[in-house]
Amino acid sequence: RDYKVTGVQTCALPIYNVTIVDGATVSITAAAACTNLTIGGGTSGILNFNTVNINITVTGTTTVSSGAQINFTTTTTGVRQFADVIVNGTWGNTGNSTVTITGSITNNGTFTSGTGLYTLSGASKTISTTNGTALSIGSVTVSGSYTVTSSYTGANIFSVPTTLTVSTATSALVNNGTASSATATVTLAGGLLTNNSVFTVTTALTGAGGFTNAANATLNIGGTSTITTLTATANPRSEEHTSELQSPCNLVCRLLLEK
Repeated sequence: RDYKVTGVQTCALPIYNVTIVDGATVSITAAAACTNLTIGGGTSGILNFNTVNINITVTGTTTVSSGAQINFTTTTTGVRQFADVIVNGTWGNTGNSTVTITGSITNNGTFTSGTGLYTLSGASKTISTTNGTALSIGSVTVSGSYTVTSSYTGANIFSVPTTLTVSTATSALVNNGTASSATATVTLAGGLLTNNSVFTVTTALTGAGGFTNAANATLNIGGTSTITTLTATANPRSEEHTSELQSPCNLVCRLLLEK
C-alpha cells in the first residue's frame, strides 16, 4: 500500500510505501517503519527526526529527491536503519545520530553526515555517485562488504575523515575509485581492504586484518602502519610514504613486488 503525506504533520510512519510530497513537512515523534520512503514527490518535501530515543526502520529504498531534505536534529540512542539510500537532495545529521545502512549508498546531493557512527552492514553493496558529487562520512564501520565505485575520481572523492573500521574477518571494503581517510585512523580489525585505484591514509593504518594494493593502484601513507598484513602485488603500482615507514615491519607484513 502507498501512504502520501501532503501537509505539515507530526506522525509515526506506517508500514507502507511512504511519499512525502512537495511542500509537506513531517516530524517523526514515535517509532516508525516503512517499506520504501520517498521524500519530495518532485522538488521539495522535508522529513525531520527531532525526537530522542525513537526507532526508524526502512526496509526498502530511501530516496531524497532533488530539493528535498531528511534531517536528524537530535542525538539519540534509537535505531536509524535504512536499506538502499539515494540522496539527490539534502541529507542532514546535525544531531550526530548513529545510522545503520544495510544497502547501497548513492549520493548526488548534499550529504552532511555529522559525527555519529555509520555502520555499513550489507553484503555486496556499493558506494557511488551518478553525477560526480563527492561524499564524506565522518566515521564508518564496515561490518558487511562494500565497494567504492570508480564514479569517485579526481577531486570528487569518497572520504572518511575521522575513523574507518573494517570490523570482522568476513568484512571487506574494496576501493575502485579515489578514496581518502585524510585525518582518520584506518583499523582493519580482521577485515580486508583492497585498493584497486587511489587510497590515502594520513594518520594510521592498524589492526589484525589485511590491506591489499592491487595492480596499477596507488597507496599514500602519511602516518604509521602496524597493519598485520600489507600486500602490494603486481607491477606497476605505486606506494608513497610521507612519514617513517611503519614501525619498520615489527608487524607481520609482506610486500610482494612482482616484476
